[in-house]
This record gives sequence, C-alpha cells and structure tokens, in this order.
Amino acid sequence: MFAGRGNGGGRLVDCPEKDNYYQKGGELMMNAWFLVGWLIFALTLGGGGPAWGAAEKALPLQLDVTAGFGFDSNVPSRPLDADEDINRLGFGKSDYFYEHNLTAGYTYQITPEFGLLAQYSLNQNFHFRLGQFDMFSNNVTLTPVLRLFNNSGQLAGLLNYNYLDIGSSKYRVFYTARPVYFQMVTDNIMLETSVGFERRYYSLAMAANEDNPSAKNIMAYLGAYLFLNKQRSAYVQARFTYDSNFAAGSNWDYDGYRILVAGVFPIVSQVTGKVYFDLYNQYFNNYWFDAHKSNNPAYFFNNPPFPKREDHGVSGGAQVIYTFLPQWSVQTNFYYMRNNSNIKWYRYDQWTINLLLGYQY
Repeated sequence: MFAGRGNGGGRLVDCPEKDNYYQKGGELMMNAWFLVGWLIFALTLGGGGPAWGAAEKALPLQLDVTAGFGFDSNVPSRPLDADEDINRLGFGKSDYFYEHNLTAGYTYQITPEFGLLAQYSLNQNFHFRLGQFDMFSNNVTLTPVLRLFNNSGQLAGLLNYNYLDIGSSKYRVFYTARPVYFQMVTDNIMLETSVGFERRYYSLAMAANEDNPSAKNIMAYLGAYLFLNKQRSAYVQARFTYDSNFAAGSNWDYDGYRILVAGVFPIVSQVTGKVYFDLYNQYFNNYWFDAHKSNNPAYFFNNPPFPKREDHGVSGGAQVIYTFLPQWSVQTNFYYMRNNSNIKWYRYDQWTINLLLGYQY
C-alpha cells in the first residue's frame, strides 16, 4: 500500500470544499492506490501478499510505521479561479508538512480456512503554516476471512470505523461494511468483486440544509489482477467501480463511475515501484443550490441559475520504495489530481510529494 496522507473509506470529491483535500489525499491513498480490496487481500490470510499458502508462515502481529516530510501544492483545495480569495486571505495555498502513520494488525487463525484480522491505524500531519488544515485520522477495522474452493477463492468481510479531525475540530465519522471476494481463475489471473455500504456523518457548519453531505453510500466493483511472476510480487490491476450517494443535502446526491489501472513491479534489487491511473465521473442528481442566493438578493440577480453538478476527474501517482534493511525502508510518493466541474467551486488541481522513513514488523 502507498503510505501517507491518511487512511479512510470514502470517495475523492463527494465532500464539501475543504474536505476535497482530505478525501482525495487520504482516502484516495486507501481507495485508489489499490483500493480496499488489495489491502484486505495483502494483510489477511494471504500472509502479507498474494501467496495463497503463506498464511501459516506469517506472524500474527503486523506493525507498519512511517514518518517524514512533504509538500502540498494546494492544501485547502482552492478552485482554479479563486486567486482573489487566496490573495485576500493572505496565506496562500501551498505548504510543507510533517506526517506520521502507524498501522498495527493482529491475525487470529481460527481454522486453516478461517481467520480474523483486527487492525488499527493512525494518520496525522502538521503543516508548517496552514495549521487549520492539519489532519488526525483514526481507523479501526475488523476483517473475517474465509478460504474457499481448495484455497482458490477468498471471501473477506471488511467492517471499518474511521474518525477524522481537521484542525482541532471533529470533522466526520464513517462506518463501512464491505465484503470482497477474490478468485484465482488461472495461475496468474485473479478476479475480485465487492458490494458495500457506508454511513457518513459530517460535523460541519452549513449555510443551508442542501449543503449537508452526511449520507448513505452504496458501491460495487469488479476487478482483475494479472500476476507477472511466480512470486506474484509484480502485477497489473484494473477495476471498474460504481457508487451511489444518498445524502441529507440535495447538493450531494450523485451516481459515480470510475476506472482504475495500477501496477506493482520490482525495479532493481531492494527497490519496488508502484503506479496508478484513475478516471472518475460523478453525476449529481439535483440542481445545485447556492446558499449565497438565499441570503443575498443582489447575488441572486447577478448570477445565473446553477445546473446539475457534474465532476470529471483524473488522478495518478507513483511510489518508489527502497528496502535498505530487512525491516527498514525509504519511500517517496508523488500524487497528482485534477477535478473539472461545471460548478466553479469544485474545479481544482493539486500535487503532493513526500519522503518517508518506514519500519515494518
């Protein structure tokens, strides 16, 4: 998995303006850098990777710690045409940050075919100047895993709780239930499929009820892996995902579609590379309500009615990990995202880069 920027369980841009950064920065790393399915597969009875028979060789306790520094080009995810607001506020939009991330998991093997993974992760960052956007995320996951069909299939049931603070304030809580099924169809091809439900609660000061993003979200995806070596340490992945959001506020009802292509490959001895490319489209179901219009008659007459919102985005990134000792590594991550929307407040781009020191047990 790609480290840094937090763990979550949501979407890229189905969130209020300042949440864009945390959804796409943290939860993208969980849900686009190989998404939830690969995390389940890699950390449960797979024994740390896609070697189906490796569970009995894996230690029951897993610990992964990373810490380091990075740069973010657009911390508050300000729109592309909002330079006047940036100048007025005076603090700009880019900043350096320090971050640390911890993931601890314990696998309890009940039978050779059935086990449980309990996992806790903590993710926190501190910006050098823009402290109001500091993030603190806690993630608790319980995943029962069942091997089927003479170990050629694996069913994992993800149960997840995620709590996120921004600045010093409670920001949102997600509850997720997401079973995932993996099936080896040949020695080097694996299919995966999932359906899931997520309950999202936001703690926000809203100008209008239409802006309330708290929601019930359902999703489904179908994907495939092509393994490029016998160890299954190199592969390419493709996945199609559909999700539908039923929000408390009419501005956040949508249907979303995305295509992910990703790959993992060794570069040289002790160096591994990971890349991904993600396209998504979100079609919102209601005409976008602008709270300014209800409070400012002059604004109402000077601005045309808004259409139904549509977001079309692209993101991509790469990671390089150098393992210089059996349990120690250095990694660098680069990530870019651009979101185009017919509502100007949601048009933005951003890139981040970081350098992390990691320890794994």
